[in-house]
Amino acid sequence: MIPGKQYKIQQLSEIAWRRKWWIVVPCVIAGISMLAASYSMTEIFRSETTILVAAHNAPEDLVGTSVAGRIEERLHGISQQLLSRDSLQAVVEELNLYPERAQDPGMDVVTRMRADTTVTIEKGDPENQDATTVRIGFQSPSAQEAFSVTDRLTKLFIAKNVKDRGDVAQSTGAFLDKQLVDARERLNAQEQRLEAFRTRHAGELPTQLEANVGGVQTADVQLRALQESLRLDLERQTQLERIIADLEKRGPTALSATTPGGAVQPSALELELIAARNERREMETRFKPEHPSLLRADRRIRDLEQALRNSLQPAPVVAAASGPAQPVVPSPELIERQAELATLRGRIRDKEGDRAELLQTKATYQRRIDAQPVRESELADLTRDHETLRLIYADLLRKKENSRMAEQLENESVLADFSIVEPAQLPGSPFSPNRERLVILGLLFGLAFGIGLAAFLEYWDSTLRTEDDIMLALNLPTLASIPMMRSSAEVAKQKRRKLGFGIVTGMFAGLIAAAFTFVR
Repeated sequence: MIPGKQYKIQQLSEIAWRRKWWIVVPCVIAGISMLAASYSMTEIFRSETTILVAAHNAPEDLVGTSVAGRIEERLHGISQQLLSRDSLQAVVEELNLYPERAQDPGMDVVTRMRADTTVTIEKGDPENQDATTVRIGFQSPSAQEAFSVTDRLTKLFIAKNVKDRGDVAQSTGAFLDKQLVDARERLNAQEQRLEAFRTRHAGELPTQLEANVGGVQTADVQLRALQESLRLDLERQTQLERIIADLEKRGPTALSATTPGGAVQPSALELELIAARNERREMETRFKPEHPSLLRADRRIRDLEQALRNSLQPAPVVAAASGPAQPVVPSPELIERQAELATLRGRIRDKEGDRAELLQTKATYQRRIDAQPVRESELADLTRDHETLRLIYADLLRKKENSRMAEQLENESVLADFSIVEPAQLPGSPFSPNRERLVILGLLFGLAFGIGLAAFLEYWDSTLRTEDDIMLALNLPTLASIPMMRSSAEVAKQKRRKLGFGIVTGMFAGLIAAAFTFVR
């Protein structure tokens, strides 16, 4: 290499042409070596199945979440099940894979098979963006074994998918059944508590507030009317008591025991009893038989009858000194006033009893009104809990029905469509080694080595080939140049050398072309 010399593209191309055999020969040798080395490697065959999982357009409110779910997540779960130790061990024993395990009992065939098996899940498809593509592949030194294992794994994958979805639907249905029974029991218990509350606090419920207010108002009206009637009766009682007092001051009248017509003059108790019976008959037209006023009237009549029977008991006979005496009886007006007073007093007692009942009734209505806010709050809590439980029960019932229909749809295979787009094929060429790639890598390596070798030789070559080289190396001008003079023997030798290189190069090129043709 001449110090300070700068190389241009034309000069580099001249160097490459001048050193072409140092570049071509290593490239050809490396390519042929890699081709030969590839044939010494063990051939590995690979078979693959492509499955398209397309979700149908079943309504989500019908399918629910029991069996639908996200397809990708479910497929990833199934792939993990497929690559589990139990599944792979069953396939190994079923197809008698890895026969060398008989000589090596400690060989972990499951780990080796898991390394030879590939399951890839890809979202989307050119024709259906909602579809999911699953690729299942297996590689083996035997083409038939690769095909058989791939086909078996594909069937196992589809079977596990169907079983997984059926199990999910059944477990979801069983869980919903249990939750539904629990919700029904809680709802029935809450309904019983609500009914017991309504029975225990009848009359104090918020819906009865208007009736209670009306009862208070009605009781007030009846009390005012009764108070007014009672006031008039009390005034009349005062008048009668004053009239009777005046009549008693005049003294009794001696009369015979019978009236001129022979009738017996009635006593005051008899008159009061007659008045009580008349009053009761009048009450029968206004009240029901179980009315308290009628019951009090009956009790009063019984008391008067008992008093009358006691007054009629025979008195001890005393002999008169001078013959029978004339009976002394009150005047008719006094008897009439006393009978009226007795009737009036009975009516006053009845009205006072009615007033006490009205006051008690009013107090009952008022107590219900006062308790209404508390009962409203308690009823609101019970009603809210009942409504919550009712909604929970209705929601579980809807989910149960959806789960049942989803399970039926799953059994009929209408929720997802598993279609095998590319079934497993018996591989015709090995998957590995990739001889075409290995040869290309060998040629590239040889080319790089040849270029490096040519550059190394050019670096140590100090030959002066041009006027610029002479000027750069010696700093002297060139006067003349004399071409190299070769003898005829040297020219023939150079031709033979070129012919030999051409033949060798053609052979290498032919071998490389044949290798590429065979690989393809």
